[in-house]
Amino acid sequence: MKSIIEENAKPKMLGEQFQFTEGPLWLPKQEMWIFSDIPGNKIYQYHPEKGFAIFRDPSNFTNGHALDLEGNLISAQHNRTVTRTKPDGSVEVIADKYNGKKLNSPNDLAVSKKGEIYFTDPHYGLIGYGPVKAEEEQPVRGIYRLRKDGTVELLCGDLKIPNGVAFSPKESTLYVTNAEDGNIYCFDVQVDGTLDNLRLFAKQPVREGKNPVGDGIRVDKSGNVYAAFSGGIAIYNVDGKLLGEIALPESATNLAWGGKDYKTLFITAQNKVYAIDTRIGG
Repeated sequence: MKSIIEENAKPKMLGEQFQFTEGPLWLPKQEMWIFSDIPGNKIYQYHPEKGFAIFRDPSNFTNGHALDLEGNLISAQHNRTVTRTKPDGSVEVIADKYNGKKLNSPNDLAVSKKGEIYFTDPHYGLIGYGPVKAEEEQPVRGIYRLRKDGTVELLCGDLKIPNGVAFSPKESTLYVTNAEDGNIYCFDVQVDGTLDNLRLFAKQPVREGKNPVGDGIRVDKSGNVYAAFSGGIAIYNVDGKLLGEIALPESATNLAWGGKDYKTLFITAQNKVYAIDTRIGG
């Protein structure tokens, strides 16, 4: 862990005035993070010097965020859509159906070097964490790919509650957390972008008295995997060996690197947000 985080480094709590935080992302042009407050139906921004402000209100119960290759903001929303926000502030829906049926509740996403958007579609927005309760129209809670031509493709429907999603540095592996058991799974990414060889990557630790957490996940430049769990952030090497933890008093939900050197890790955790400096960037 000394090669990843300084020995005595502790996460600094930046704020606790929120309801349930998720989906952090660094916006390099604005030099700030944004993150979702799902039940608050808002997106907040945090600038290291200026502090917190509202980024979007209402947010359509947005969860995860990513930037596409053109620098547009891509958002997974619990109102059954994936959207793209352009620099002029205009927002357009880029995915809301598969096979003519509504998506469930897009949760988190990752953009490949080819510009394709991989996203998870569990059910949270349909059971009270979205605009209205509703029935699932899709037969599975899937992992999807949104292709450059706008086609939505189901890549896998074998995980019960797919949640966080992240690529390895060379995009040969896709990591996905499963909220059903709290563990991390991975796939081989084929040349055509499809997924193969679903397997368990790591069993996540569970804090005493807490439920398993399978939520946000990120990978640093060296290929180490960072995943939200019931006691903070767990860090694994490329073989799935647990290297250590960034301990928090509550369960973490998601994480994202940022700052000018991309070595500050911003962590969302229940009603709070934290930051900690790392030696390896993401």
